Parts: sequence; C-alpha cells; structure tokens
Amino acid sequence: MIITRHTHLEAPPEPWTTTWEELSSMLSAPPMLVDDKHAAPLWSPWEYESGAKRAEARYCTAIHAAVLDFDGPKGTGLPLETIGTVIGRLMQRGLAAALHASHSAIAVHSAGRTKFRAVIPFSEPLLASQWPIVFSGLQTIFPEIDATAKSVGRKFFVPSSPAYGPHAWGVVLPGRVGKAEEIVSTRRRATAKDLVRLAKEWRRGGRRDPELADALEWIAAGEPYAVHPGRNERTWTLVSGILRDCPWLEPGSLAELFAPSLSRMAAFPGEPASELPPVAEMAERAAGYVASAHREASTAGPHVLVSPTGSAYWVRAPGNVERGWIGPFSGDSVDTQIAHTLDGRIPLTYQTPNGGTKAIPRAEIMRSYGRVVQEHVTVLGTATSIFDEPTGRFEEAACPVLPVEPAYSPVVDGYLRVLADDSPEKHADLQTWLSLLTDLTRPLVALVFIGSAGAGKSLFAECVASLWGEPPVSEIEATGPWSGSLLRCPIVFADEYISSDTKKLRQLIQARSITITRKFLPNVEARGCVRVIVAANSDQVLHFGDDFDHNDLAATRARLYVLGVTPSAVSYSRAYAPAIKLEFAAHVAWLKAHVPASNERFGIVSRAESAHALDKLSTRGGARGDVCWWIVSTLEMRPALSMRLFRVWDDRHVAISLPEILKTWEERVQAKRPTLRQLRQAMGVLGAQSMHTRWGNLWLVPLDRVQTWAEDMGWTQAVHELAQAMRAQDDRAPVVSNVTQIRPLTAVS
Repeated sequence: MIITRHTHLEAPPEPWTTTWEELSSMLSAPPMLVDDKHAAPLWSPWEYESGAKRAEARYCTAIHAAVLDFDGPKGTGLPLETIGTVIGRLMQRGLAAALHASHSAIAVHSAGRTKFRAVIPFSEPLLASQWPIVFSGLQTIFPEIDATAKSVGRKFFVPSSPAYGPHAWGVVLPGRVGKAEEIVSTRRRATAKDLVRLAKEWRRGGRRDPELADALEWIAAGEPYAVHPGRNERTWTLVSGILRDCPWLEPGSLAELFAPSLSRMAAFPGEPASELPPVAEMAERAAGYVASAHREASTAGPHVLVSPTGSAYWVRAPGNVERGWIGPFSGDSVDTQIAHTLDGRIPLTYQTPNGGTKAIPRAEIMRSYGRVVQEHVTVLGTATSIFDEPTGRFEEAACPVLPVEPAYSPVVDGYLRVLADDSPEKHADLQTWLSLLTDLTRPLVALVFIGSAGAGKSLFAECVASLWGEPPVSEIEATGPWSGSLLRCPIVFADEYISSDTKKLRQLIQARSITITRKFLPNVEARGCVRVIVAANSDQVLHFGDDFDHNDLAATRARLYVLGVTPSAVSYSRAYAPAIKLEFAAHVAWLKAHVPASNERFGIVSRAESAHALDKLSTRGGARGDVCWWIVSTLEMRPALSMRLFRVWDDRHVAISLPEILKTWEERVQAKRPTLRQLRQAMGVLGAQSMHTRWGNLWLVPLDRVQTWAEDMGWTQAVHELAQAMRAQDDRAPVVSNVTQIRPLTAVS
C-alpha cells in the first residue's frame, strides 16, 4: 500500500510504500509521550498525484485505508463499552483493523468515557471520487463515527499521549483485507429519478442512441418503450447500459422500475405476458458481466498510456488485437476518447452523495488503469502498437499496410510499361521498386517522372499511397515544421515543385529515422524510411545548390531515378485510370511475391538515361554552368597558340588552369566571378581530373559533359567540332612526359 508521511501540517506529502503489517505495528505500538499532539509526526491514508507540492484534497487520487474517529458528540467522548462494540462488529465481519486511543482520551477517561480511532485497510486503492459513497456505507455500520472523517486528504497524528496509563492503548485485529466495495455495500435501489438523470447523460455525451435515452424516460414514466419484434433486444440493451453506467444500483430493483411499462405492453393485442422480457434475470446477468469486465480490466494491464511529459495519451483499442492502441490524443481530446472507447470496460462514472452521477476525473482513471510510458518508439510499417509493462517501453505502430490478396493485373502491368516507355529494363526497374515499396526498414531510390501533363504521373503516386489507405504527403509538409502526416502515410509526393534542394531530398530518401513534429503533441522519433516520388512537366523541378560538388552528384545519381514519360502514356492512363486504381494494390502484392529480391543499397541502380539527365541538370546552375560557358566561349574564340594554360588535350578532354579562368572571367562570362573553392567544386561536378604538369596544376575536363550542357542551352555548334578546330590550329600536341601526376576525384556517395 502507498500512503504518505508529513513532517508538519503544511509540509508536502512524502509517499511511503509500506505493508499493512508495518502500518498496524506502528498504530498499535506504545504511544509517543508528548504534551502537545502537534509535536508528533503525521501520516495519511491518501495517495497524491506524482509531484504534488501541497497536501491538498485536489491532488488526492486514491485512499488505501478507512480512518474512523470515535470522539463522541462535540468531542465529549463515548462510553468505554463502545470499544468492545466496535471490535465486535469488526470481528463479526472478519475484517482486519488497528485501533488506538486518541491523544485527548486522558481528559475523559476519569469520567468513564474514551476517544479512539479505527483504521481499516483496503486490498486495493479506492478512487477519491468513490470515497464519499464508501464512507456513507461505513456510517451505517458504525453510526458513532465523526462526520469529519469523510474529508478527502485528511491527515492524522501517530498515536501519542501526555502520559502512560489505562487510557493509552492500542490493539490489532486479525482478519481479511478486502476491497472497499466488499467491506460495505455501496449499492442502493434504483429510482425513476436515476433513469431520468441517466437519459440526460446519454444525450449529453452522445454515448448512446438518442432513442435509448427516450426509452429510459418512458420507463421512468411507466410508459411502453418497445414493441415486438426486437423488444427483448431493446430491453437487454437498456438493462445492461444502466448497470454498466451505474454499477451501484441493485440489479433486482430494475424489475420494479420496468414493471409498470411491461404491464402496459402486455395489454397490446397479440402479446401475452409470458413473452414479456425477464428483466430480473437480465439484470442479474448484466451485473455479472459488468463485474467480470471490471475485474478483467483491473488485471489486464493499463488501458490508458501517457507520455512522460503528460502531453500525449493512447487508449487501448476495444477488442482489436491488430491495432492494440489508438492515439495519440492531446489532453483536450483524450477524455472524449476514453468515454467512447473504454465505455463498459472500466468504471467511468461514480455516484454523488445526492444520488446523481459524475464522470470520474482523468487523474483517477490514470491512477487505476493508466501507465506512464518510460520509452517511446514509433515504428513505420507496423500494424500493432505494443506496450511492455515491466519496462514501460511503448512501440507505437504507424503507417500499417492495408491487407490485400495478391493478384496479377494486366491493366496495371500495361500502365507500368507505358511509364517505362516500353523499355524492358525500365519496366523491370519499376517492378523491383514496387516489390520493395512496403519494406520500410530499408531506403529506396526516389522516382522522378518527367513528362507531359495527363501522362499518369500523379496517378502513380496516388495508387502507391493507396496501399496505406491514405493520400500521399506533400513534400512541402514532409519537410516543413509539422510533419505528423508521415505517421499515416510514408509516401512523399512532390508535384511540380520541390521546396528544398537535392541535398535535403537525399537526406529524406536515405534516412532510417525521422523526427516527427506535431501540433499540441510531443515530437517523436520514427524508425523507418519514407518513399519519395517526384512528378513534373519540366526537369526544372530539381534544384542543385551552389555548393553542389562531385560527391553530391554521385550521391544524387544513386538516390534519384529519372524516368522520361512520353505522350503515349496519356491515352492509356486516361482510358484505364479507374481499373488501375482498383487493381494496383493487389498487383503490388503479387510483385512482392514474384519479383526477385534486390541487394542494391537503394533497391535499383539508375540507368544511363537517368544519370545523363542528372548530369545535364547539375551543370545548369551556379558556377558549374558558368564554367561551361567559359569553356565553350574560349573554344569559339580560339586563343593564341602561345596560350598553354588552356589546351585541347585529346579528342575527349580539354586541360584548363583555374587561375587562367579567374584571370579571363570578366572577358567571357557576364556572371559574378566565383571563388577558387567554387571553381574546384564545379570541376568535380563536370567529372574533371586534377593533374600536375610542368606548367602547374591543370584540370582535365571531359568534353562530353560540356557538350551535354551546350545541348541543354541550345548551342548551335557542337563542342567537339570547336575543339577539333582549335586543335588543328595548334601544332603542338600535348606531351605526356610532361605530366608528373594525375589525381582523379573519386566520387563519394
């Protein structure tokens, strides 16, 4: 049992985990000799919220023992024989208890009177909201107890006395330690007022069909509430609902409440009384079900989980083993979810002293049926959330794949072929990509569809996301301040626009763990990989930053797979779009079972066409494109033969000195002159090699890469022809012996 200790009346509560044997020994031990009882330590049977700074009633969550004071009217004491009477009642019920004299008993002992206290332990903590009802039951057993013992959060001094003597005594009674509800009967007879109040609760909370609330009011008024057929089913629904929401009502008393309505229903033509619902039998059966459900709930582990910060909650799913837990919910919405999901599984209401009902506070529900999560992990691609009670570790499921029967679809296969432009290699790559799609434990290359409008690019993203039953997440949302949508669907779709450059896109593709940020909920680390799809009418959708170098280019080639979608796909996508959407998921499941597994790091390797497209795009921006402009313009100008720092090295390369580029930059390029570091990065992207000659460091630039840039920019004359023309004017071919060292730039992914 968990009780509290206090150094003084205003001190914060100190939790004390103890046993009834230890507590009863303290209560029955010889009292402390103090003239003023306030000099003695305090204790309390109340348990407080974790971290409570003050011992106030609002922080109390549960009580572990009933503490009853027998001080008599206005503190004048009770006859000495009262001690035997109280002990006899406790022994008659077989209850364990500890009794001891009060500090002020010495003042009335000479008059043949006494003051004492009785402590009755509970086997399970009793919710603070239910204590007034239990106290009322104790008053019927012990009418002599002081009404002040009803106060929530009350503190008590340990046994003390000004002096030893017959007035100072203590005793422990052996017996059973039971639940508070078993020690006293808290049930009472149901009344028509109870039904009217419950009808209002059902309407207010939306927890029941409004017709059931109307039926309760008709029963309270003695009016018919159902007709045949379906009369017995309606009666069972009402009876079980009443006892589930008001377990303190005596089941047998419901038959009396239903009797007037049943008698009037018996008068209906063709409905003999023998066929009327057996309310008494139904009530006993429903009461047994409710008690069994509450017993099961108390031993079946937690029903509500809360994050360490208290800002996120999860509720155990009702009878749904696949999901396990649902959530997360913020503090503002979890109360409604608890009332909706846990209704009938745990007590959610309690009886007020005036006979009404109130919802049990969330803090008390958490005390009896909740648990604080010690370690929270979100796993993408899993269907069941698992809570390990011994360790407090919670693995939250996210992005579960919808179950579907595998089936080959010629329509979907034809759709993949038109997206691949009837290329067997590209078609095989798309099949491999789809077969690996749902395995979120490994990263997968991003698909970049470039082509005309209406070719089915967006349709592909929608069909892929349908495997999770959700629309795809936009790239802006996935990389923005609130990325919570990734926990419902791992498909990131960039449609005609990418808000970030390729570096951030690569990070999203290869990440095996993502930090998810959500409004009003704590951030969470999600384990798993997302899938990225890009669709655009123009290849300008991809952005390469100014600091893009050869390592970035190699990494981009490995992580992006560019597919050019031809106009021939337009007619097919439009004609078969409904069938493609309907059969896509089953076809993907079929591919998963029939396509051989891939050992490639990102699933598939980019084809030459994809690599060429990325090479072309990488030379467009920043210093990379400006350097290409400088090279082509220099080839056109055909500088003097004495210029040795720019040479046509062979049929495929030109050799350039970086200082020469900077020296003549303003003459040939209108853009701002780059730094030496930017020039080196640009050379790396162009696939250049650094070599040391007798003329100094030169960079060997492939003409093919420059030609790619020139074609993209619409240059009229081929770069190779310009190079051959310049080479023909130069009568000095490069001397290989002059090269002392060539240092290739090795791409690092």
